[in-house]
Amino acid sequence: MKILFISNRFPPDFVGGYEISACKVARQLSRRGHEVHILTRKSISSDEEDLRIYRVLNFHRASYINQSFPIFQRLRDIAFGVFFDLNNFVIAKNLLKKLKPDIVSIWNLNGVSLSPLIATMRFRFPLAIHVCDHTFPARVGQRLCLPVINKHVPNALFYSLLKRASFKVYAISNYLKNILIKQGFPSSKIMVINSGVDTSVFRPMNLERDTKFTILYVGRLQPDKGLHVLLRALVSFVRYCKEAQLIIVGNGSSDYQSTLQSMASSLNLLTAIKFLGKINHETLWQIYNKADVFVYPSLSAEPFGMAILEAMACGVPVIASEGGGKSELILNGKNGVLIKPNDAHALASALMGIKRQPNFAASIAENGLLTVRKKFSWNKIVGQVLQEYESLIEYKRSYN
Repeated sequence: MKILFISNRFPPDFVGGYEISACKVARQLSRRGHEVHILTRKSISSDEEDLRIYRVLNFHRASYINQSFPIFQRLRDIAFGVFFDLNNFVIAKNLLKKLKPDIVSIWNLNGVSLSPLIATMRFRFPLAIHVCDHTFPARVGQRLCLPVINKHVPNALFYSLLKRASFKVYAISNYLKNILIKQGFPSSKIMVINSGVDTSVFRPMNLERDTKFTILYVGRLQPDKGLHVLLRALVSFVRYCKEAQLIIVGNGSSDYQSTLQSMASSLNLLTAIKFLGKINHETLWQIYNKADVFVYPSLSAEPFGMAILEAMACGVPVIASEGGGKSELILNGKNGVLIKPNDAHALASALMGIKRQPNFAASIAENGLLTVRKKFSWNKIVGQVLQEYESLIEYKRSYN
């Protein structure tokens, strides 16, 4: 099978979970004997020997979400980064014509525009669209959401997509599936395929731990991740457990990190918090295995939570705010603890529960590990993807 993946980023160029997912699926399909090509944005070169990677697409940053940028720049990045970039359209069209793939697998198009999708629509290749965030439903649904002015208009691309015989949308969670249905996609064209975890890398290891009780966060540093709530909870927790520390892994908004550091100073928490920055994903297992508890306090209903699964895979008890795809991963009190978003008191209480009840902590950690091994190993996930791709190709052949 010849497969063309199209994604705005591809590791080692990545920000979050969806790029890692695209990479894991692509590499496993290649190892199973399939010919995999990757079309992505211009970035650092990759040394992936088993993949054919074309890092050639223009990329436009999402300046339109920041009102401090000049209006001209915001409108330009909306036009070329969200909707249509002629260069990216031509590149995608020419590559499709050259490769003649058996199937096209589209992931996230933020910043490279909808041009690669529009180019794909000019051909009759089977089309698999993996939806890992809110942007695809907003830009390809039956009511197009225009950024900045926040207006909704009828979307011609949506109706063109529905006319295709061989296409399917793969949502990363039921939460996203419901959003797609609200945007007009028929449920028969949507299937939930979760992201996975490399359980050969992320697994429990007997590493030497710090004597301090270690709370871990891994993810982007931005306000909707709720780290300021975690800091307020930490104030209460350190009164109970003076030998506690918070490890923060990830990068993002420098302004938000400065806010967190100022907040830590005013709350007398500077000595209890370590900012480690972005760490190579393949070595994160070491950080997880030195944690006593993993906390994911996001304020929004996120589509999924790969870091939650990675912590579970390493045998670490998890506390997370409820909502979105996170609530599909955690059964409260069984394989993790769910709390209300933006509730520092509830988060502090949950931390105290983990510290005070080691048997409970061990139980949810063990159940979390079993959850990952049963449902979220990449071997299982890629098996689902492969079955779906083969089904789309076969349907295309029979339809013809």
